Amino acid sequence: MEPFQTFFQEHDEHGVLPAVVHEKPKTSKFEDSNNVFDFIVVGGGSAGAVVANRLSRNNKVLLLEAGTDPLPMQSIPGFTLEFMHSPYVDWMYRTVPQKYSHFGQIHENVSMWPRGKTLGGSSTLNYMLYKSLAYYDGQYKENSEHYGRGSQEIGLNVESKPEETIPLLPYIIEAGKELGFDNVSDLNGPQRTGFGTIEYTQKRGARHGTYDAYIRPIKHRKNLVISRLSHAIKIKLNRHNHAIGVWYSRHGKTHLARARKEIILSCGAVGSPQLLMLSGIGPKEHLQSVNIKPRIDLPVGQNLKDHLAVILHSVILDNTEKKWSIFPDYDYNPWALFNYLSEGKGPFSFPSPFSSQGFISTSIEKSMEWPNLQLYTSSLGLYDLLASDLSRLMGFKQEPIEMILKDQFGKNAFSSLVTLVRPKSVGEILLRDRNPESHPLINPNYLNDPRDVQAIVEGAQFSRKMFEDTQVLKKLRAKMTRQPLPGCEGHEIFSSDYWECYVRHLCMTLYHPAGTCAMGRGNNDPKTVVDTTLRVLNSRWLRVVDASIMPEIVNGNTNSPTIMIAEKASDIIREYWSEQYLVSPIVEYLFDQHFRAKCFYSVMV
Repeated sequence: MEPFQTFFQEHDEHGVLPAVVHEKPKTSKFEDSNNVFDFIVVGGGSAGAVVANRLSRNNKVLLLEAGTDPLPMQSIPGFTLEFMHSPYVDWMYRTVPQKYSHFGQIHENVSMWPRGKTLGGSSTLNYMLYKSLAYYDGQYKENSEHYGRGSQEIGLNVESKPEETIPLLPYIIEAGKELGFDNVSDLNGPQRTGFGTIEYTQKRGARHGTYDAYIRPIKHRKNLVISRLSHAIKIKLNRHNHAIGVWYSRHGKTHLARARKEIILSCGAVGSPQLLMLSGIGPKEHLQSVNIKPRIDLPVGQNLKDHLAVILHSVILDNTEKKWSIFPDYDYNPWALFNYLSEGKGPFSFPSPFSSQGFISTSIEKSMEWPNLQLYTSSLGLYDLLASDLSRLMGFKQEPIEMILKDQFGKNAFSSLVTLVRPKSVGEILLRDRNPESHPLINPNYLNDPRDVQAIVEGAQFSRKMFEDTQVLKKLRAKMTRQPLPGCEGHEIFSSDYWECYVRHLCMTLYHPAGTCAMGRGNNDPKTVVDTTLRVLNSRWLRVVDASIMPEIVNGNTNSPTIMIAEKASDIIREYWSEQYLVSPIVEYLFDQHFRAKCFYSVMV
């Protein structure tokens, strides 16, 4: 394969080609003469799978995916942890060292950032928690006032778990009531604070991501060409900055595919800005610093936001009336696997033993309409390998966690996850160099804004009050472990200073990066990369469709909103191109400028 550096040097200047290629273009040594499509979709993840499905109904579509099909075992929720950080299905990104957080990491202050590298993307790797306001088919779908009926072709399935399988659930909801929070049974309904159940993107207990919902049913469609193991390395722009093709590497060779209509980037909040910058679209000075010729000066890679989470001290349950917790080393047994394979039930149907979720507002926000904290409880017992599993999953140092849990292993317990869903800290993604194989420099800038620390500390204090001071949980004799985290022993246990120290040590990503190709009103907005129809500014025939376009991160799980973005974008794109060939009555064509701008043909009436 030609070295990437030589390749980029030879292709910094492009010839002129029409914006929409309606004839067979000239070929080069990098392209196949038949490699011409109506649309090219780069990335087959949560967004790209949807776009490829919708556009290939009536157009010839090429879907470029750097990975391949998900592994069959990924469909079993109970094995989710086993595929995190696996190079076959995960990009295995890492952040740069963080200045204000991640002090408890094995690798100095570096956060591990799993991102799906398969068809279905991160929907094949995530924990399947569903939080969205659209395209919903869960147990509350009859709430037509909020959800509407939606398209009958939407294949994403959403399920709830039977309450009897989550013994802690009614206790958590009742504890929330004692503190003035309603039982919000449908947390995907109108925005509000409260506690309720969790729903999952599953079908009969198995993972149901966008591969199963949008790709598998149509992967033999004649209009759709899926090119697996195809890593996009640069967008081909003509001298007018019109996107006309995509260079990609596959099996050690470089190829060029051309688009007659548009190129849609759905590479995610990390991949989409990286590909734009490699193509000369991004901050001018940064591109020059890595020897890439700037084509369009835009704030690509800026406005990075992510949901930061903290696992609090475990809560011991000294009530032995029943088994309250899940112990993987005991409950994940052959009988449980048989139960899952035959009925889709049992421990293997849980991606993680979350019991409930809730939303609260801290003093920073003061708005009950737009909560800034999402709280989870997890019925995970204190099993022997808990510390090593957390170390493997999040990169935490194992010894400090073992110190917190000293003498507590084997006990019924549950834990709490405090998640900051409206962060104030803003990060960025930059290129490491001009080599497409290099991972970009990811800097979320976690906890740079002191308001973020304050919010999580308030969440920790609220959680402790809920678990130890409510009457319903006192019946279970619930108590947080008191062993301080090594490194924070100098602070009084559970004081504000202690919690701040704890948060800065044991925080982690909730895998929800967004905002790096932000949508806005145009060039007057310093954050804007794409307009309100997701077209890249100052270019043509190039759009971005994924979580990177969110100007503000949503205050809940991001997978289903990303799917919603892709559905809406697909409608916008199809409508736009249908209008390009609109047949208009001659009167309107002659006298109505709006029609004249859209119509290629007219009829005499």
